[in-house]
Amino acid sequence: MNTVSMTVSYLRIHARRAGRAVFGNEAGALTLEWLLIAVAIALAAVAAAAVFTKLVTAEDKKLP
Repeated sequence: MNTVSMTVSYLRIHARRAGRAVFGNEAGALTLEWLLIAVAIALAAVAAAAVFTKLVTAEDKKLP
């Protein structure tokens, strides 16, 4: 399991718990904000992983 998938998995679990708290009226809007932040971070991690993988592959092709 690579770092990106572990990060996405952690954020997914955190978002799921936050979603349960929102619908259970435990923390309301504050939890919803953290849920949106977690989603934004997960999307940024996926985008960074895609760019990083593309760049590493391009550099790998240059090696003899």
